Amino acid sequence: MKKSVRQLLMKIYGGRADAHLDLYLMSNQHRRRHGPDCDMFPSNPLQAPLWTVMASLTHARRMLEVGCGHGYTAAVMASAAGPDCRVDTIEGDPDHADLAEQAFEQRGLSRQIRVLRGR
Repeated sequence: MKKSVRQLLMKIYGGRADAHLDLYLMSNQHRRRHGPDCDMFPSNPLQAPLWTVMASLTHARRMLEVGCGHGYTAAVMASAAGPDCRVDTIEGDPDHADLAEQAFEQRGLSRQIRVLRGR
């Protein structure tokens, strides 16, 4: 599946394909591994380029996400809106919050994205 999703994104969006696709794939692997009790459901990667359009049209500078999982959608949102944008994301699972914070740090997005823990 990994190869087919990446190929489809490149076919549709060319060089604008999703830079955070690996987080999406990790999230789906995590959910399958943990079964039906896992509540991690990342946005579809085909929607990722649309965040750039929405951020441009709305001049978004603050965004809120509820349920970040590994951080895929928050990373896409922050990248789409640019370095002046701030994303607050709420995550109830402490393990998921830890994984998301690690992903943001590795991608240089930790100054843009704040993980709020709790339900």
